[in-house]
Amino acid sequence: MIRILFIEDSPDDVELMLLALRRADLVVYAERVDTIEDFRLVVTAKPWDAILSDYNLVSFDAKALLKISKSIAPDMPFIVVSGTVGEESAVEMLQAGAQDFILKTSMIRLASSIQRALREAENRSARRQAEEQALQLAAVVSSSVDAILTVDSNGHILSWNNSAEKMFGYSSAEMIGNSSYLLAPPELIPEIRLRSESIFRGDEIPPFESVRIRKNGVSFPVSVTSFAVRIHDRIVAECRFFRDITERIQSQEALRLRDRAIQAATQGLLISDVTLPDNPVVFASPAFSKITGYSVDEVLGRNCRFLQGNETDPAAVARVRNAVLSSIDCKEELINYRKDGSSFWIELSISPIRDAQGKTTHFVGVQSDITARKKLEQQLNQSQKMEAIGQLAGGVAHDFNNLLTIIIGYSDMLLSKMPENDPSRELLKEIHAAGERSAGLTSQLLAFSRQQVLSPKVLIINEVVINLEKMLKRLIGEDVELSKNLQVGLWAIRIDKGQFEQVLMNLVVNARDAMPSGGSLVIRTQNVELNQEQLVDYAEASEGEFVKLSVSDSGTGMSDEIKRKIFEPFFTTKAPGKGTGLGLATVYGIVKQSGSFLNVISEIGKGTTFEIFFPRVDENISSISSKSPSKLVPGKETILIVEDEDSVRALTKRILMNYGYSVVEAANSPQVDQILARKQFSIDLLITDIVMPGMGGRAIFERVIKVFPNLPVIYVSGYNDDAVIRHGVQREEVDFLQKPFTPSTLGSKVREVLDRKRVSGW
Repeated sequence: MIRILFIEDSPDDVELMLLALRRADLVVYAERVDTIEDFRLVVTAKPWDAILSDYNLVSFDAKALLKISKSIAPDMPFIVVSGTVGEESAVEMLQAGAQDFILKTSMIRLASSIQRALREAENRSARRQAEEQALQLAAVVSSSVDAILTVDSNGHILSWNNSAEKMFGYSSAEMIGNSSYLLAPPELIPEIRLRSESIFRGDEIPPFESVRIRKNGVSFPVSVTSFAVRIHDRIVAECRFFRDITERIQSQEALRLRDRAIQAATQGLLISDVTLPDNPVVFASPAFSKITGYSVDEVLGRNCRFLQGNETDPAAVARVRNAVLSSIDCKEELINYRKDGSSFWIELSISPIRDAQGKTTHFVGVQSDITARKKLEQQLNQSQKMEAIGQLAGGVAHDFNNLLTIIIGYSDMLLSKMPENDPSRELLKEIHAAGERSAGLTSQLLAFSRQQVLSPKVLIINEVVINLEKMLKRLIGEDVELSKNLQVGLWAIRIDKGQFEQVLMNLVVNARDAMPSGGSLVIRTQNVELNQEQLVDYAEASEGEFVKLSVSDSGTGMSDEIKRKIFEPFFTTKAPGKGTGLGLATVYGIVKQSGSFLNVISEIGKGTTFEIFFPRVDENISSISSKSPSKLVPGKETILIVEDEDSVRALTKRILMNYGYSVVEAANSPQVDQILARKQFSIDLLITDIVMPGMGGRAIFERVIKVFPNLPVIYVSGYNDDAVIRHGVQREEVDFLQKPFTPSTLGSKVREVLDRKRVSGW
């Protein structure tokens, strides 16, 4: 149907024109107007295909109508149908834009004229649209950041925009007419050909990502969009858009790397949204779930305070909250709680995340599980505390040993001369026995303080355990079942046999006391190798091979608070008068002095296990031969005694003179120098205390042997913390006498050294 607007003041003439059009088999919808106002209203109210206007109108002329029509619809055909008119007027209308001028006497031409005008209008509209599209495309191609090129069916380049020149490095002169395959890696050319063939067949190819090569040979990632260029429905070229996606690929890789890093990170990562009420968590990393036991879904949307508990420091929490309110960084150490209710230490670092305007929108928190570090710190603090207590205990033991030397020595001398029926003899025996018991107490203090003199041997501790089994069973009683689990092929260790026996007995007695109603006690030995990952549980451990001794009981167990104190001297959970509090302190000292370390595993109601790790040694097993004591034969030699304690020096002199020796005494190095300067007699033996004010025993010995070469020496001390006896471990060539000593012990040692007739010093 053709929609025609008639501008005609004669309805009859309109009917004649419609009749002519119907005779030409044209279907027409028509309306008639005869005023310029109606024309303006109708021409814009409906879509029209053509306007037929009379030239001679009463109220207005056709020229004005034509001008209005072209301003509203430039491509709409405007045909003048009129009566007699001059040729000049007809030409004028055609020049003004009318498509035809038909006389009303020639209606036979009307249908063909309208059809021709409609075709021409359609062509004009199509050309105008094509021109507009061409201009738009040219602007797009010229200004596009994408490289745009067109290629023919053989892949030869037909056009090449500025962005293509910048992207690939080739000028348009270099590329137009050249093969587009020059831009692709050789291995991709078959795939590119297949895509191009599909385009020229009329198929649509979705955008894809690929790789292209610049003029300098560098390959780079691109996204490619290809489509067909058609002219009159015929595909004449392929247009390709290339976008450099290097930055996007790098960003994606950076994001993937970040995600992998977050997945692999051992620290827990949380992100909270401070713009929402209660600052909820909006992101939680897998490591956070692993540390806390909460799944990510259980965390999202919650405030992180759910991790806090009774032991969480309120002051630390307050500092974190203030940092969030102030949008500042913060780092704190505090206790959190896992999903299972167990507590653990974390180091929490939080930092604000700001938007482009600098406003804080989120907070990121990184939490590291520092439980192992805190445990090591506690163990180290405990070790340092024990070291300080040990030094004090060693000093006390040294002073007591000097006093006990006097008590035991003089009581022994009195007993040797007192008649058996003397009524005072029993009192003196009690004094002597009390001195001996006190000496045992100071011996334990020295063991705890690691200032005891040891004679380490290479041995297999399985043999010691087996030999002690009967004694241990007597110690624990019948209501405690003792069992052994001793590894076959156990490695050797170096330790003082007596000290090891003391450690084992003390641990067994401690286990017995933890089972007042009876129970089971297991002694285990095992070869173990510790690696770096296992060291976190032990404060002073190192990698290597060890022999582990374990003593386990089924007793009452211990709280963490008691566990922290059990190795402190004089600490005990027993009733007053039921224990000295030195049993485990002695174990601690012996273990440390032997270069080993220990661990305690205990839980209330589930018993206790003491683990001791002795370093493995690859040496032959020592043979332990028993020495028969030297016979107390009186002597005539001259002995130099150097001792700063007057009472101990006087006792020593008296004992030696009772055995027939000549004695020269000195309290310090100046007196020694005076004796050496006089040269009035020959000295056969030096007996010197090790630790003295001013000059120690080692230096005294060095000075004396300059005057009396090859002079034997006996070192004496209430404890040993001197370079002569390194770390309390006795060297075989050194003769040592531990205070307190008895007259017979001193006499035997002196006779043994003098009879050896060889140098025993350094």
